[in-house]
This record gives sequence, structure tokens and C-alpha cells, in this order.
Amino acid sequence: METLLTDKEEVALASNVIRLDGRHTPASDLHLQNPKHEFPAYIQRALDDRRAGRMEVLARNHQIAAASRTTTEKVDLLRAHSPKTRLADEAIARSLNRGFRERIRGIELPHIFDDQLPPVDIAPVSPVDHTMWWAHTNGFTAGGIQAVFQTDGLHFFGEVNYDGDNLFPFGLGAWATFELQPERRQESVSGRYFSAPFVELFGNVIGWANLQYCPWFCDDKWSKCKLYLRQSAIQFVDDKGTWQLCGENTEWRQLIDLDGSGYGQTASLPGFLAMPALNFGLLRPDRTLIIDLEVSFHIQLEGSSYIGFSPGNNPSGSVVLRYFQWPIFPV
Repeated sequence: METLLTDKEEVALASNVIRLDGRHTPASDLHLQNPKHEFPAYIQRALDDRRAGRMEVLARNHQIAAASRTTTEKVDLLRAHSPKTRLADEAIARSLNRGFRERIRGIELPHIFDDQLPPVDIAPVSPVDHTMWWAHTNGFTAGGIQAVFQTDGLHFFGEVNYDGDNLFPFGLGAWATFELQPERRQESVSGRYFSAPFVELFGNVIGWANLQYCPWFCDDKWSKCKLYLRQSAIQFVDDKGTWQLCGENTEWRQLIDLDGSGYGQTASLPGFLAMPALNFGLLRPDRTLIIDLEVSFHIQLEGSSYIGFSPGNNPSGSVVLRYFQWPIFPV
């Protein structure tokens, strides 16, 4: 008779897998010191604590990957309980195909980014600088993920456990709008300008898709998340609200791409993030220039699947998006 492991036994097994197969050498055991450059003791302790915290998060990510993945032993049990065999038992088969949260019960989801950020400084520097001045930011969210503005940026947080047959697509993100008036703009002989803004994006996105296995679980199981980046330069060509596009550049990045795999994936966001650069010409040099920056996440869930943003249900340890002002230069 086959024996199923309890939740506690599976978590313990996953922990043993990490210790035996995914073990990391502690930072204190692998250290090279410049004898001419030593930090004061209080700084060294703080740096050691920060490294230890990141190593703990890394180990926990590996533990979650092991606990959430459908093991070869479970696949063998599914085969043994196929309707084609004498051991057909749908209840046992379904117990082996549990959801993400059921699999990792007892393991705390990690917060990769938990540092304190200073407030975003959006004040104009001086009347004569050539900086794109921030005007406003519009955030949007859906699917159960929440968002809130704080002094250090726009926080996205929450998770979605999905178990529906139909595709569930949704998106979240923000547009930030900046302006450079003609009296602050450098003259360009060619009439063209170069713009290379950046943002900061901290935190992590966790995705998971359950195992697709016939004949028990033939339906599609998806967890996909793409990051979309856009820079658009526009000008209003009259006083009636008629605007035209001076130039635009976009970029897609795949963060999570799981399809009936039976395991999870963690995408760590980069911190510093260069937006798509733009070389453009002005339509009306006598009028103001407006640049729109978009950073958004586009998600698809189907079947037994999961997506989480950093992944608590409050702003602490959440995904943080920060916009900054930047200068443009004549080409």
C-alpha cells in the first residue's frame, strides 16, 4: 500500500533537500579581507546581518521550490492510480495535485527586498535646469493585487490563488508624466533630443502552476507574468488639446513563464531599471514637451495556479516602484 506524507513531513523533507542538495557556504566561512581597509565593528556587524538575511531568503526560495514541485514519486503514484489500472482512486490522485498554498503550508514566503528606502525627491532643482519635471503618477491594479502610494514610492502587494478553467488575464502598474518647458530646454541644432530615464523596481514576484497530467488533470495550468516598459514623448500642437506623438519606445521582459510544470518560480526585480531610451524630434520647438513613462505587469493565470507580489497582504516587504526626474540632451 502506498503511504502519503503529511504536510509537516513534506515540509521537513523539503528542508532536508535544501540542507543536503542546495546548501550554501555561510558568508562567515568564505571571507577575504583587505588588511588595509577594515570597517568599524558596528558597520561590519550590520553588513554581516544583511548578508545573513539574504542567504536565509535564498535558502527559503529553494525550500519552497522543493516543496511546491510535484516529485517523481508523486507522478509514479498518479500513474499507479490511473483509471487504466486496478488501483484507480480519483480521491488519491486529486490529493497529489494540491494547490500552491497547500503544498508549502508551514513555510513563510520570503521578502527578498526589505530595505528602508528614502523618500522620492521630486522637487525641481532650479528654474534653469534641463530636467524632465515630474507632474503626476497614475497607478492601476486588478485581479486582487493591491497598491498604495507611500513616501518611498508606489507599493504593490498581495497574492492570487486561482483554480478556474478559463484564462484569467489582468494587469497592474503605473504611468508617470513629466514636463520640460521650452525656456528650460537646451537648443538642438538638429532639432532632435535623446532621453534615457530610469526607475527603481524592488521586490519579487512568485509564480506557480500545478502539474498537467492526463487523464486526471488534462486542463491547461498557466502562471505567466510579463513586465512592460514604455517611454512616449508628445507635444500639444495647438491650444485646443490636439497632441501628436514625437516618438515612442517599448520593451517586454518575461518574469514568470510556467505551463503545467508542477513547480514554482521566483523573479527578483532588479532595483535600478533603465527605461527604453528614445531619440526623437520636436514638432513644435516653441511648445512644452511631455514624456510619459509606463511600468506595468501583465499576468495570465489558468487552471490551478498562483501569483504573488512580494508576497504579503500589506505594503511591508512589497514590490516598490519609484520614478525619478532626469535630463534630456540635444543630439
